Amino acid sequence: MGETLRVIRGGGGGQGPVLDAVVFAGDENFTPTASTGTASTGAARTEAKLDTGASNINEGAALALGMIKAPSGTFVEAEANKPGGTNKIVEIEGASGGRAVTSSADYQTVFQAPIPATGDAFRIYVRHKGGPFSLKINNAGKSSDRWFFRKAPEWTWTETDTFSREELGPQLRIGRGAGEDKTIFLDAVVFAPDVKRALPADRPDPAIAPKTIAATIDWNKAAATVSPLVWGINEHQILDPKGATDPKFQQLLGSLNVPLIRIHNAGFMDAWTDAKTRDWDVEKIKAGFAASTGYGNTPVMMNLTWAPKWLGTKLLTSEAQEDELAALWGRLVKIMRDDVKRPVAYWEVINELEGTYEKAGKLDALWRLYNKSAAAIRKADPNARIGGAAFTYAKPSWIAGFLQNCDDVQFLSWHNYGTGDLYQSNEKLFSGVDSNVGALAKGALEAVQKFGKGRRLETFLTETNVKYTWDPYERRHQNQVGSIFQALVVKKMAELGVTGVTLWQQRGDAYGSLINNKNETFPSFHLYGWGPKYLSGKMAAATSGDETLLEIMPVTRANGQKAVLLLNKANHTLILPAAKTLLPGFKTAQQLNAEGVQTDLKIAEGAFSLPGYSLTLLASG
Repeated sequence: MGETLRVIRGGGGGQGPVLDAVVFAGDENFTPTASTGTASTGAARTEAKLDTGASNINEGAALALGMIKAPSGTFVEAEANKPGGTNKIVEIEGASGGRAVTSSADYQTVFQAPIPATGDAFRIYVRHKGGPFSLKINNAGKSSDRWFFRKAPEWTWTETDTFSREELGPQLRIGRGAGEDKTIFLDAVVFAPDVKRALPADRPDPAIAPKTIAATIDWNKAAATVSPLVWGINEHQILDPKGATDPKFQQLLGSLNVPLIRIHNAGFMDAWTDAKTRDWDVEKIKAGFAASTGYGNTPVMMNLTWAPKWLGTKLLTSEAQEDELAALWGRLVKIMRDDVKRPVAYWEVINELEGTYEKAGKLDALWRLYNKSAAAIRKADPNARIGGAAFTYAKPSWIAGFLQNCDDVQFLSWHNYGTGDLYQSNEKLFSGVDSNVGALAKGALEAVQKFGKGRRLETFLTETNVKYTWDPYERRHQNQVGSIFQALVVKKMAELGVTGVTLWQQRGDAYGSLINNKNETFPSFHLYGWGPKYLSGKMAAATSGDETLLEIMPVTRANGQKAVLLLNKANHTLILPAAKTLLPGFKTAQQLNAEGVQTDLKIAEGAFSLPGYSLTLLASG
């Protein structure tokens, strides 16, 4: 090369190549790093498909060479915005410019940059390493955090969501979480031009005229049995005695009088065990139950998720680890009986581990872990009801393998959500209760008949809600449209003969469908108050003029009292026959609609109207 490297363009007309940077590699094994060179501000380079004239671009030679793949859009280096305060720029291997921004302060804004000058909406991509991060979003004039909890041990591009210019405001701000394990290194952000998709409607369309529809109930003809257990919930505040000591939350929980509480959380084992002693923290467990006054005498299903971090990963690598975990779970049975003095109605062994073990080709080891665990539980309590395996969904081959290889099983459990798409239409969500949730449950029940070896097994859908991904937030988890979906799932499971359903979950700002972290209640709080009180017993036969618009759930309780739940799935008003033809002599009428809850609904004589996207309860007592 001589003393100077020269790069020359070829002949011909038109615009020539745009040259950004060059890396001199010492030998054929040399891996160029971003610190080797600095890209020109405002450069346009075809390799990364970046906008011409973009500002604050400084991704360096590694990106220019295509070694760091960037999504198409406006690329902004984190360090290009001169971070201050507790933020600092650090030299770090693998960052696009050889440097990244980090902060030691909890909830600190780590990145801040102007929104590109043109474009109405942008899909945001974040290149990061370490803990979770949040985007500051303008929601109806109020600033809120949209969290993305993907932990990245290596440099990762996380695709967040599409946001309008109004949602982002004049600047994009990205923050970190709290705690040393939440430290994040932020490398770069890409603003990708996009079109903001419309979220599904949460209220009826006033432009659509009301539709008259037939509806009849034959109270003398039974259609199904509605077990009280279909109105169960998931709960995990109990794992943290400090958090559980919230009198308002406990009062709200207790007022529901739900028939079953499943105790579950991904951090269950680490929350209740002590890594130093490799055993249970008995005093913490006792304190959690003592604080959880809202449980009352509600039966509990205890989900035993997977190994604590001090023992191993989700995929155990030795039989010694399996033996230690099984013995640990056996000791919890004794602790609950002898120290906490709290009965456990169901021991649900493992949670969504089948995919991990199947990928590793070790499903036989998972069944072995179950059998060892069941044996330890049985030894501690000969009368325990044991089951599992809380499958991610009711995949027939998983269920068949479980039932064929595991003997001490009293119940089968699986999970099923409506969608993973925030923008899926309400109509498709509702129809999926039959084609998705219902079809998979039917397959699970058929597998019990085929592979259950004659055992009379109970069956549980132990996690369900609208959306299985909680990021981005699904607003239907907290409005009456989601309540309709949840009621449809309960009705379908009852019609199929499933023993129980536990909603994921009772409290939170993402999945929380009953109560949020501020103890504000949502429509489903009322639905799950109605269910245990009015809607368990014998379901009567009912017909609807169009089940794509209206479903009917009539129930006669054990005391002879009757109730009917009318589910208007349409985005417009439905006109039904007189309410007294459906339930003569009803005394209670309540409704969930787009305006909220009406606990003392007045229904006139004659035909009556159901607002679009609503649930209406009529009860005789």
